[in-house]
Amino acid sequence: MMNPANLIAKGSFGRHVFTLAGGTLAGQLILFITLPVLQRYFYGPEAFGIFTIYVSLSEVLIDMSSLKYDMAIVKQKRLKNKANLLFLSLFTVSVSALLIFPAMGLVYTLASDTKLVRELGYLIFLIPLSVWFFGSFNALNHWLNDKQRYRKMAAGKFINSMASEPFKIASAKPLGGLAPGLILGRIFGQAAAFFYTAYLFLKADKKVLRFGSVSEIKTLAKQERAFPMFVMPVTLITTGITYFFFQFVFNRFGNEKIGFLGPAISYIGVAVGILSSAFAQVFYKKITLIDDYSQLKKLYTKFALILFAGGIGLTAMIYLIPQAWITFILGERWAEILPISRIMVLWMVFSTVSLSLSNVHLKMGTQKSLLVLEILHFFIVLISLYGGYHYSGADFYGTLYAFAGGQIFYYLLSVGVAYYYLIQQTQKQKNNSNT
Repeated sequence: MMNPANLIAKGSFGRHVFTLAGGTLAGQLILFITLPVLQRYFYGPEAFGIFTIYVSLSEVLIDMSSLKYDMAIVKQKRLKNKANLLFLSLFTVSVSALLIFPAMGLVYTLASDTKLVRELGYLIFLIPLSVWFFGSFNALNHWLNDKQRYRKMAAGKFINSMASEPFKIASAKPLGGLAPGLILGRIFGQAAAFFYTAYLFLKADKKVLRFGSVSEIKTLAKQERAFPMFVMPVTLITTGITYFFFQFVFNRFGNEKIGFLGPAISYIGVAVGILSSAFAQVFYKKITLIDDYSQLKKLYTKFALILFAGGIGLTAMIYLIPQAWITFILGERWAEILPISRIMVLWMVFSTVSLSLSNVHLKMGTQKSLLVLEILHFFIVLISLYGGYHYSGADFYGTLYAFAGGQIFYYLLSVGVAYYYLIQQTQKQKNNSNT
């Protein structure tokens, strides 16, 4: 059979995105097929609620575990520097996971009466496993991205889903349809993806192990300190906002509402995640090779418009889905998931555009501005959530609409600020060339 990617020029940006998106699509299709089965036959909203809280908390810790040194791999020119940054990233992930375990013990002991600990229970001690497996997988993925091995990256994403989703089904009945089945399935998938990428690295790049040097690692850690100082806090705030949002809903509207929110976002993520995750990684590699800011501005504009158009199409599709289809497929107890999805998609499409293109700040060296923007983002979320909750009379849907409005405002602002900096950099480069 003809590979559709072959219809796009070999080595082109579009082909790389298509290849990586194809693997993401395969993995997301598994999720799309199994998630309704999990919802209808095995797990209720309460189990998904606890699972969603676990995922949001673990992702905050995963995102900070490498201190974002893994993102510096693709911008280095020397193979030795790339290798040592990979080793530094894997080291920081491992240390983070080790430190998180006793930290979870303190949380479990000292905050045993909080709603979070009561709901998660001993599951909180599984978080370091998620951090180590997926943090290491992400670091190795940046190595593959630098090597432009997009088929291998796509395979890793597929293996993650292929391992996790069947495990969730297999463990549902033995565990009584409780959240541990969902969480163990997620960890199993993360572990499978990590071992696959580790195998690829040892098979193809084992020779770079000889480049490992403690003194080189220390030098690179100082040289690339902008990543832990600015990029990591930005990512931490972004994922922290998601966790804060879920915790806000969890504390005020209960576990069941979170159980609807988590799968709703997962369904939307199937669509937006296919393109955005593939696009962001390929885009980051592409822009490190572009020195002409006029060309970079055109590329940014072009793909912002493409992503916005795709988001509008996705939003229209979700609003056209009949409510009867949801109750027929998932059952009556999941009827509320569609109206929630229709609110969530309003801001998630804007988030997709902004986050997919945000790596342009690394190219321009405007990470400080990105950090300021993300701090502003946190306050916008605070105002929209508490304001929406208060002025809607503690209404769940009123709060969601306020949150969505705040998110749309921020992500439009974020895209505009990046474009403004591109205009400035283009003009500055033009002036320098004329002198």
